[in-house]
Amino acid sequence: MELAGSSNGLLHRYTMVFQKRSSTLTERAYEHIRKKLLSGELAPGTRLVNRALAKEIGTSAIPVREAISRLISE
Repeated sequence: MELAGSSNGLLHRYTMVFQKRSSTLTERAYEHIRKKLLSGELAPGTRLVNRALAKEIGTSAIPVREAISRLISE
C-alpha cells in the first residue's frame, strides 16, 4: 500500500508543477497580449490568431486562448 500512496503523491506533485507551469505560460501570454493592446500595436477589433500569437510568444495555443478569455472578461 505504501507504494500506491507514494505513486499517488508523485502524481499530485506532477499535477501541481504542471498547473503552475501552465498558469505561468498563460500569465506570460496575457501580459504579452495586454501590452500589445495597451501600446496600440493591436488595434481594437483586430482579429487575434491564437497560433500566430503562440508562435510569437513561444507557447502552445492553449495559454494564448486562456489569456484571451481572461482579457475578454476584463
